[in-house]
Amino acid sequence: MLKRVMAPLIALAILGLATQPAIADVGSAHWPRAEEPLMVYVADGLTPSWDVAIDHAISVWNRNPHVHYQRVGAGACDYAEPPNTIDICPQHAIDMYGALALTYMFVHPDNLAHLYDGQIDVNIDKSWWTGRQYRTMCHELGHGLGLWHRPELLSQSCMVARIAYMVAPVAPDAQD
Repeated sequence: MLKRVMAPLIALAILGLATQPAIADVGSAHWPRAEEPLMVYVADGLTPSWDVAIDHAISVWNRNPHVHYQRVGAGACDYAEPPNTIDICPQHAIDMYGALALTYMFVHPDNLAHLYDGQIDVNIDKSWWTGRQYRTMCHELGHGLGLWHRPELLSQSCMVARIAYMVAPVAPDAQD
């Protein structure tokens, strides 16, 4: 079994899952690139009611010529996806702050600068409607690329820290 280090992009600490935990600067981790565009696979473990929002979020990220998200069906939601895959999973009460979703990215233990795979946990206990689903998926897929929150309080970028700060139409922009 491949050893790796879990690197939550929205947490302050890094939790090691390898036999010998390693510390990494998550902000410098990136997907290894063998070709352009970067291909990242999305395995979806949510109900079909999420399909439109996930497809829309993938389509807006795919406008960037350097990245291509591709859906590959259902995932196992076991934090052990194949390389270059992000699994979207239903979870209950993710954290004590009531987050809508959390993205976990895993780095390869032999090269802490390279992302290996990831998982987006979606809090299914929240109230969801199509606009909230889309904005959340757009935001979390951005974290899946290694992006951090944008500093603006109001922006059309889906990478601002809170959905309430997003101004329609919401999508990644040239800074993302």
